[in-house]
Amino acid sequence: MTDLRAFVRVAIDQETCIGCGACIEACPHNALEFDDNVKARLVWDLCRDDFSCIEVCPVDCIYRVNEASQELLSTEGWYRLSPDAGEDVLEALEDWREKYGVKAGPV
Repeated sequence: MTDLRAFVRVAIDQETCIGCGACIEACPHNALEFDDNVKARLVWDLCRDDFSCIEVCPVDCIYRVNEASQELLSTEGWYRLSPDAGEDVLEALEDWREKYGVKAGPV
């Protein structure tokens, strides 16, 4: 089983996102999706640090979590968990949030 604590992941500035979908198409792990407002959102437990989403974003609204501002990391709505996330995922999420100072919880 993959240790979910090993991944940095990305944070998405949904205020800047234009909903073009380039990041969603580029992600080989299907770790990005559109939210109800047609803004990119991370599916936390699917992200595997490919970072191709960062390279293709035309408005530079995707950051490695360890390089994102505290303001962004405190903004709600930019990530969620898969519906079948188990207790191990929740534990890894809490460790990740503490490690990177992510104040926002998943939607």
